[in-house]
Amino acid sequence: MQWHAFGPVVAAILISWSVLAIQQRRLMPFAIHAWHLIAAAVALISYWLVRLGLNFGLGMQAFPMY
Repeated sequence: MQWHAFGPVVAAILISWSVLAIQQRRLMPFAIHAWHLIAAAVALISYWLVRLGLNFGLGMQAFPMY
């Protein structure tokens, strides 16, 4: 989570999803629409492309080295 921009956001969503699912006793406490998935995919691909551009285009350290 410390290296990925979406780590804390996804963690918060998963925690809230779990709390709602337990409270409502349903696996899907609310509907997921197609635009939710499209927006998430566009955001993740855009983030990936920016990191690739920084790393290979500008030579900046955009990926963690182990």
